Formats: sequence, C-alpha cells, structure tokens
Amino acid sequence: MVDRKSNAAVKVKTTMLDQAASLLDELPEKPEATVSLRQAIELLQDDLRTSLDKGYSYEELAEVLAKQGIEISPSTLKRYLALSQRDSGRPRRRRTRRAKIENE
Repeated sequence: MVDRKSNAAVKVKTTMLDQAASLLDELPEKPEATVSLRQAIELLQDDLRTSLDKGYSYEELAEVLAKQGIEISPSTLKRYLALSQRDSGRPRRRRTRRAKIENE
C-alpha cells in the first residue's frame, strides 16, 4: 500500500514560493494562437486602410483576405474597420444635424 498525503498535508518551503513567484513574474507575454475575426481586422487595419487609399474596394480586400483563409464579407470588413477606428481613438467624421429654425 502506497502512503499518499492529501494536498493539504504537503508542505512547501517559503523560499520555494519566492523562487516560483520570481520565475512567474519573468515569464514573457504568451502570444495568442488564434484571434477573433474582429481582432484580426483590427491588427490588419493599417494595411487595409492603406489598400483602400490605393483605390481597392472592400469587395477586393475581402477576396484577398479569403485567399489567406480569413473569410469575411465586404460589409463586415467595412463595419469592423469603422469600429476599430472608433476604438483606437482616431478622429472620425461627426455627423451634424441641421438645426430646425422655428418661424416666429
């Protein structure tokens, strides 16, 4: 019969804790293996905007992305780019409402 201690009975030296804490603090940021479609567009936003400035359409860019396995509709691409622009704090066009002029 093997004598097994419960986890609560296992003792850990405080010096081991200090060493473990130091090692954990030094761990680099682990890159994500996958990202959401919206995150992918956000990561590619500068390149996508540059391509739009060169005259490419959202349809054409969606086709380029599809060839790389990134399936996205042109309308979703446009929406995600607009959201990433808003979220990044970049200036955006503001819609202005015409003030109603009341005839008195």
